[in-house]
Amino acid sequence: MANDGFDPGGRSTVQRVLDEQPTAGATRARAVAAGLGQLQLLVVVLSALLPLRPTVSGIPFSTVAAAFLVLLALSRPPVAAAVRPQLLTGALVAVVLWLVASSAVFSGLEVRRTGNLLILLGLAWVLGQGRLHVPSVVAGLTLGLGVGIVHAVLTRDTSGYEGRITGYLGDPNGAGFVIVTIGCVLLAARSERGQRLWPLWLVLFGTVVLTVSRTSLFALAAATAWALLAPRLSRIATLVALAVAWPVYQLLVGLARDGGFFAERAGSDHLRQRLALVEQMMVRDAGWTGMGLGSAHAEVDGAPLWFHNSYRALQVEGGIPAAAILLVALAALVWGLHRVPREARNGWYEGAILAGLVCSLNIGFSLTSVSMAVAIGLYVHHWRTHVPPPPEPVGVHDALIAAHRASVREGT
Repeated sequence: MANDGFDPGGRSTVQRVLDEQPTAGATRARAVAAGLGQLQLLVVVLSALLPLRPTVSGIPFSTVAAAFLVLLALSRPPVAAAVRPQLLTGALVAVVLWLVASSAVFSGLEVRRTGNLLILLGLAWVLGQGRLHVPSVVAGLTLGLGVGIVHAVLTRDTSGYEGRITGYLGDPNGAGFVIVTIGCVLLAARSERGQRLWPLWLVLFGTVVLTVSRTSLFALAAATAWALLAPRLSRIATLVALAVAWPVYQLLVGLARDGGFFAERAGSDHLRQRLALVEQMMVRDAGWTGMGLGSAHAEVDGAPLWFHNSYRALQVEGGIPAAAILLVALAALVWGLHRVPREARNGWYEGAILAGLVCSLNIGFSLTSVSMAVAIGLYVHHWRTHVPPPPEPVGVHDALIAAHRASVREGT
């Protein structure tokens, strides 16, 4: 019998064609399933350790895992990219090399801090180049952060900080920093897969509240506002927004310190202010060459304390050149945001870096941490794979066409 437009199942040709067209939800589901089926177990396991802070012989799990990931990635090729963020990556490499070189020449090399910086630079580099399977990295980060949050909540009553969560994620402020920074990276990954963001965002918000870390809450608020609004802003509007954000932040810090939810932490604020004065004096004394890696600690009331302000810590360790190179890196970061087409920008990757920069104001060594390296590396990977290639010069294009036409004529 001739085909009359019906199949054995009773569907018309039109129905069959419509049924075979994948819906957006089904396409996303299949993409997620395919990605999960291709996960690389070793990368997942090592990435799961990146948010966690327990130590082995005094070295955090996260640093050990980062080192193994770098070694694993060195044997793998990078993802091809038409354009590379040369100024940003060059500045990041330069600031690390300056810190190491100036310490070696002027004050003596501090081996552990030097090794840590080189590992962090390596992690950001291999992630940015796509040498690690990104879905596996994201799956590992999700697992690690989830374990850390669950453990922190379950051990809240025995944390040593009354009413605040700590656990595998570190002290309350460190835990807040990790939750916000890695959490924004996970929001970025979910956004790329077309998944709902609000359930994860609510988990992040609730756990950051449990850390009672003002800086982390401000960082989450800043990252959220950035992710929602910044991709819609022009380059000039972005600069204006950043300029306005600083006085707003200072105002909110003052309000939080003087009343409301954080008013009872006056003693902690007093210690922080006294430490800040010592930090400022050491910055003035650091001069051009800095005091070397590992020097960013002070003594307040007889107690040794690491710097709370990561920017001052960087300048004390590396002097004025380190601070200047960091400014170049930040300028390159902001300027390069708009190289990505507006429809392709992922504000959560950008927000993860912003959250880390905010936390670096009051949470020690956030600027040089595994979480920050992860945020920078995955942002650079997104940037590399979404910035369009520069237009081909007209002269070259015309020459290629002319050569092709000439070869065709010769062939005939």
